[in-house]
Amino acid sequence: MQFSSIIEKIMPDVRLGSTEPFVIYRDGSGDWHCDYTQNQYGEPFDWVEGIKDKDPLAGTFNGSDFANGSHPYVYDKVLAARLWAEYENTMSGDVNMGELRALVNFLEDNMGELSSEACEYITGFYKPLNEIYKMVPASLIISHPVENYDEDRAWQAFEIIEDRIETLIQRSAVNQIAAEPAPAKRVIDGYEEKQNIRVAGQLVILAENEKADEPYMVCYCKWDNPLGMDEYYNICVTDDYVEAMQLYAHGILSFTKIIEAERGAYNAPMQLLTAADCIPGSLDEDLKDKLIVIKPEALAPEYRRSERQLKICTGGFGTAPNSRGNAVFCKDLYSGKESRFERYDVAGVIDPAKLPEWAMQKIALTEAVKQPPQKTKAADKKPSLLGNLDKNKQKVERDKAANKDKPATKKRGDTEVTD
Repeated sequence: MQFSSIIEKIMPDVRLGSTEPFVIYRDGSGDWHCDYTQNQYGEPFDWVEGIKDKDPLAGTFNGSDFANGSHPYVYDKVLAARLWAEYENTMSGDVNMGELRALVNFLEDNMGELSSEACEYITGFYKPLNEIYKMVPASLIISHPVENYDEDRAWQAFEIIEDRIETLIQRSAVNQIAAEPAPAKRVIDGYEEKQNIRVAGQLVILAENEKADEPYMVCYCKWDNPLGMDEYYNICVTDDYVEAMQLYAHGILSFTKIIEAERGAYNAPMQLLTAADCIPGSLDEDLKDKLIVIKPEALAPEYRRSERQLKICTGGFGTAPNSRGNAVFCKDLYSGKESRFERYDVAGVIDPAKLPEWAMQKIALTEAVKQPPQKTKAADKKPSLLGNLDKNKQKVERDKAANKDKPATKKRGDTEVTD
């Protein structure tokens, strides 16, 4: 999701002057996210503490911070906050902090003068202030006790920044390369990643540090946590490149065997689910407690099959169709494992008529085990997954019946014509 889309999502809170805090951050793939940071009781969510580890430039705001400002005003303020966060996190001897402060002061005061294309390009940088700093050829520092920067030199630098970004955009278009730069390679305890293979939902990584006594590292990386943060484990270092390659190959083979064992345990035919297997229009409704399908492209290639796609939606801000949040928390129908996806990863609610046989058996068995020992009042009884499936089946049949008698229509231009 682009930065401008995130700003659009928070505008209702800005217009209402809401005081409910939310955090704007970026994940390792470059996608932007915005989530509330506390529950209805004002208690912060546990995962919020780890956001800064994931994105050091993440910012926490509320709607009232922007005094009912316009979309461009909010856009500039949030981007300026990221620039200041980068300035405060910069601890490099290669950068003159005075120069950096003068630059961020100038950008904050004059962000609105940049073209929308240039601003959107800047938001594609993981370290936007550092990238802009590289473009500026002259010093912006001034000795005057009141001014924050030399305005004459700053405006010359401003024109250079705009020209250089325009050149980068044109070059990207010619080369058919996305404007957003590729994420930097991982650096793990001083070792820079050289290559990796993803298998069984994890990475096997080969990294190198030429200055270390044991310059080669092999480790595994997983991110099955609420924030999707990288977690490194089983780290091995060696001074023998051949040994490192053996460890690397062994890791790939080990995870491949795990995949083979899992597939053998499924005991179900290979089946891929898509939006065509979902109830039409189901994404326009609340997803909570429903059996949803995760899009194949949201999963690693080895997991693109129905056993990995069918999830029970348990909650998250992304369950509602018009919510600003995207998080959708799920429980795997087959294994019961909990996971988190974004709403745009969901293809829809499964059409009961397209439900695989193994899934129907699994649901029936699960519901039978969950039956309470004593009777409960109908008003207190929570709808079962089977019950929801039955309701969905009836809804699909009603929709088909309602559409059966409608005259066929076709569109010509903007005019709908009835045959």
